[in-house]
Amino acid sequence: MPIPQPTYYGYYWYCEQLMTNTFSYPVVFASGNGGQYIMIIDALDLVVVFTGSNYGS
Repeated sequence: MPIPQPTYYGYYWYCEQLMTNTFSYPVVFASGNGGQYIMIIDALDLVVVFTGSNYGS
């Protein structure tokens, strides 16, 4: 289970540390209205995209 961390914002991207009891990775992500996310975990060569459609909530 992830441990809550502070999130920092700049240039329309957020930067935070994804942490559990066994690992920790820096994550850069963008978030849009309606549940869209682009997440980049460079240490894992991973890009994750969510394309939600719950606009205005």
